[in-house]
Amino acid sequence: MPTFKLPPWESTASPYGRNGSQTCQSRSSIVTTELSCSGIVRIPAKQSASSTGSLRESHRLVGDSQLRELEPELNSRLSHAAYISEEAQIDNREFLKAVGLALEETRVECHWNTFVSDHALPDAGVVVDCRGMGAKSSRHNLRGVRGEIVRLHAPDIELHHMLRLLHPRHPVYIVPRAEGRLVVGATSVESDDRSPVSVRGALELLASAQSVLPALGEARILEFNTQVRPAFPDNLPAIRFDRERRVLRINGLYRHGFLLTPTIVEDVLILLSLEPPTRVESWPSLRYHDEVHECLFS
Repeated sequence: MPTFKLPPWESTASPYGRNGSQTCQSRSSIVTTELSCSGIVRIPAKQSASSTGSLRESHRLVGDSQLRELEPELNSRLSHAAYISEEAQIDNREFLKAVGLALEETRVECHWNTFVSDHALPDAGVVVDCRGMGAKSSRHNLRGVRGEIVRLHAPDIELHHMLRLLHPRHPVYIVPRAEGRLVVGATSVESDDRSPVSVRGALELLASAQSVLPALGEARILEFNTQVRPAFPDNLPAIRFDRERRVLRINGLYRHGFLLTPTIVEDVLILLSLEPPTRVESWPSLRYHDEVHECLFS
């Protein structure tokens, strides 16, 4: 019977594993059409009798016939996969539009596309710095991890779930969007280079995706995109307080910004309130709770 090795962020010893489920619950209470809870199909690149690792109890191993029921368009040579029904995905572009509208409706003053220098931070009781790579000059161990994605139009492909190919060198995810669109991603290169997508990156993404969905050969390429993920050496997020400058720095969310943001926001709200820090112990870098209060209320 095949088994699967879980990625590090699904381990219960990792903040990703501990907080991911709670994040999905939090997100579902504030968004509607931007969130899809249809689950994910994880496909091992090596369709052999066994591999190392194990499945969680919530992961269901599916064989050939069940796999065809879940996703009829999959490559016929794929014989087994893991189906995780409770996993969700969010349309990040639509979600950010919704957040922008919510901020506007609640009359929050926003300054979009505004550069903020380390030497000219806003005058406030506490400044929350969540600039990602924009804060690199003040966080010397922050590094960039380049990611490339492809957006496709494939109206003839009816994809019901998010797909992830578990490949040791070229892992890929395929995410269905509205109106026959698909998002294919993402490369992971140790670099803070934001230049356009490379030929190598495009070929790796498209070849891996087509190995899962052969019909993608007739899809149309809508766009290529590149972005840089902020990460620390351990690939874990950190929340630290600069007492002298009264700056709360949140950074290093790496590949998991949309997954972890609701949980981190809840922790930070506790940190910035008068409530006891009942949950902040889940993040070892959440220290100095008393110092933040002193800045706010002294």
